[in-house]
Amino acid sequence: MTKRIRAATRWLWEFSKRVVVIMAALYFISFIYAMVCCCLALEQAADTTALATLITETNETFRVVVGGYMIKAGVENATKIYKDRHQTTDEDEIAG
Repeated sequence: MTKRIRAATRWLWEFSKRVVVIMAALYFISFIYAMVCCCLALEQAADTTALATLITETNETFRVVVGGYMIKAGVENATKIYKDRHQTTDEDEIAG
């Protein structure tokens, strides 16, 4: 039973890392696309309002994903520290 829980937890952690990596790649691809389109739009029509929206929305999504991942990593680290401290005190009580 605990192996299943650990496997599911490990899969979830790896999944969140994959999501962040994919979002980072998409962010940089869309940024390069926006830069190319911005240059073309400036040459042709001197209008970049649509690109401003694209950049703003992409930045917002990237911020939410990275922020969520940072919160998740913080919670994981706090849980690991808590478990480590309690495991150490349990070992001290047994040895003591």
